[in-house]
Amino acid sequence: MPSIITQAPVRNQAFYMDFATFQAEDELFMAPTNYLKANSAAFNQLLDLQLGADPTAGQSDENPIVLDGVSKVDFERFLGVAVAANYQGEPPVALGIPYWLSVLKLANLWGFNDLRRKAIGAISSGELSIMERLSYGRLLKVEKWVAQGYTELVDRREMMTEAEVGQIGWNAMLKICKLREEFYSLKQSASGPQASTVHSPVTSASAVRQAFAVELEEIRAVAHALMVPVAGNSGDSDLGSEPDART
Repeated sequence: MPSIITQAPVRNQAFYMDFATFQAEDELFMAPTNYLKANSAAFNQLLDLQLGADPTAGQSDENPIVLDGVSKVDFERFLGVAVAANYQGEPPVALGIPYWLSVLKLANLWGFNDLRRKAIGAISSGELSIMERLSYGRLLKVEKWVAQGYTELVDRREMMTEAEVGQIGWNAMLKICKLREEFYSLKQSASGPQASTVHSPVTSASAVRQAFAVELEEIRAVAHALMVPVAGNSGDSDLGSEPDART
């Protein structure tokens, strides 16, 4: 009777998960690592460093992979979206801006370009004040938020407060005041007797991009540097910029 040749079983791509135990501050997390390792070169490097020093790291509560400098709140929120991205497509519930800010912070830290884009889109669709847009945009390297914040300061009628000047800096304040004067003069000319001959294709948004070109380029360059593709995964060719970054 001929012998039966059996083929070795293969692992199901969707439901064969690797898990590891992580520690953020004083809290332990057991999380699937398939998506994390497949989408972040920086996260792979973090794992390699700890596993190189101790091959049993992450295999128990007594020997977790320690995430230095990562808050437990940020990591919990990040995992909520990362796990959904791998197994559900989208988070099962609507999440607020603070939640997405945590996701964006760690997406930047570990170079998760898809989660960065998702977080920026979710936050952009919410309500941010002018100064929140500028503050978060500078801190988390989102070029379009910074450009939008400066443009809103140019367009609004109210003068900047002392606190706002302290936050954006005197150099930025002087540029905004100069742009306000220029656009006020254009508006006055447009409403005067020579209005029919006055035409300027320059908008406040385009003027802001020109006046703050150096700062915006620096933010764009840092954002690009944060997003390092995993070897063998080309990802997105425009790694450092979010959708419609210049609108």
